[in-house]
Amino acid sequence: MYLGQIVELAPKETLFAQSRHPYTRSLMAAIPRAGIRKTERSLPSGDAPNPIDLPQGCRFHTRCPYVVDICRREAPPLAPFAAGHLTACHRAFELPPLLHAEAAAVSPIAEKRMALYAEARQRSGVSIANSKASAPR
Repeated sequence: MYLGQIVELAPKETLFAQSRHPYTRSLMAAIPRAGIRKTERSLPSGDAPNPIDLPQGCRFHTRCPYVVDICRREAPPLAPFAAGHLTACHRAFELPPLLHAEAAAVSPIAEKRMALYAEARQRSGVSIANSKASAPR
C-alpha cells in the first residue's frame, strides 16, 4: 500500500520473488540483509507526495525509476498480472526481472513473522479474497 492505495496483492512468495510494482520492489530492497551495506541497497529517490494534495496519475510516479508519461496522467487500476497476483502499474509487464537473488530471499525472521501473521488471519477467518472484496475502491 502506498499513500492509502493498494499497489500489489499476491502470495508472500510471489511478492518476494516476483514483485512487479516499483514500490513493492523498493520495500523489498530496503530489507536489511547480512553482507549488504545500506548504501548498496536501491531505495526510491525523490520526495513522497503530500498525502493531502495527491498528484494526478500514479501516486508513486514522483519516485518511480520507470515512470513514463501515462504514469503522470492516469492512475493505474489494480489489475491481474498473473493468477493470484494483482498490481497497479502501467508498466508491470515491461519491468525487468529482479536482478539480485538476495532480493528474493526472505530472512528467517521475516519468514517467521509472515507465518504468524498468516496463522492469525486464518484463525480470524480473513483471507486475501475476503479482504479484497471488502476493500474500498
